[in-house]
Amino acid sequence: MTDIQKWEWIVGKRVQSIYDMIKAPTYLMVYRMKFMHAIWAHLIKLVHKYRKNRMLLVGYLYGILLPLERHFSGKEIQTFINRINSKERMDTAIERIVNIQWEKDVRTQGKLRQSIPIGAMKNYNGGGVGCVGGHPRG
Repeated sequence: MTDIQKWEWIVGKRVQSIYDMIKAPTYLMVYRMKFMHAIWAHLIKLVHKYRKNRMLLVGYLYGILLPLERHFSGKEIQTFINRINSKERMDTAIERIVNIQWEKDVRTQGKLRQSIPIGAMKNYNGGGVGCVGGHPRG
């Protein structure tokens, strides 16, 4: 088995496992063979194009395969895949996938301002919080 054949086998196995994971959306379920075949064909082209440069090959292959696996396993949702409901949207999604244009979950750390002053939260009359006139039942 040559190096290219090994990579083709690896790509085929990974694509098959992703194919088996596809459960939604409905349009994609119906046309999942066409969807995955287009991606598989692009991956095979990459195997032949970058057969001499293993680092580039691994980067491109797993840059496509891993986000697809994470999406279909529910770990990292790509909304453009979930919105596939026509041939045009499927073609657009395939184009984004093969060009490695994934949505990134960017989380920023911010500060939450306190809207209630500290003095309003202190209990000066000895009753429970929210009680009228210090009496527990109002």
